[in-house]
Amino acid sequence: MLVFGLLVMITLRKIRNRIQPTTNTAGTKGVLRKRDRNLIRITLIEVLVYLITTTPYTITLVYSTITTPVIKSNEQQKIESFITYLTQSFLLYLNNALPFWIYLLASPAFRVQFKNLIIRLHAATAGRKIPMPTEVTLNNNLNTH
Repeated sequence: MLVFGLLVMITLRKIRNRIQPTTNTAGTKGVLRKRDRNLIRITLIEVLVYLITTTPYTITLVYSTITTPVIKSNEQQKIESFITYLTQSFLLYLNNALPFWIYLLASPAFRVQFKNLIIRLHAATAGRKIPMPTEVTLNNNLNTH
C-alpha cells in the first residue's frame, strides 16, 4: 500500500508537468493542483490507515509463531486469543470499511457527488424526477469548496 501511495504521488507530479490546460487562466492550474493535493491527501490517509489497521495483526502473527513452543497458562491463552480476534476480525474489517469515510471526510468533490447521489436516490424512491446536474454546474460546485 505504501508503494502504491508513493507511485500515485510520483505519477501525479509527472502528469502535472505534462498537462497543458486548454485555457491559460491561473484558475485552471489552481484546480488541477487542488485536485492533485486532494488525491495525495486521500492516498496518504489511506496508507496511514492501512498501516495502523494491519500492523497489529502482523505483530500478533509473528508473536504467536515465536512463542509456539512455549507452554502458556490458560489465562495467557485467552488473552492471546482475544488479541488475535481483535486484530484479525475487527481491525482487518475496519480496514475495508474506512475508505468510504476517508473519501467522505477528506474530499469535497466526493461529498458533492455523494450528496447528489443521495438526493437522486431519495427522489427516485419518492417518484419525482430531478434533473441531472450539468458538467458546468458540477465544476462550479467543486471549485467553491
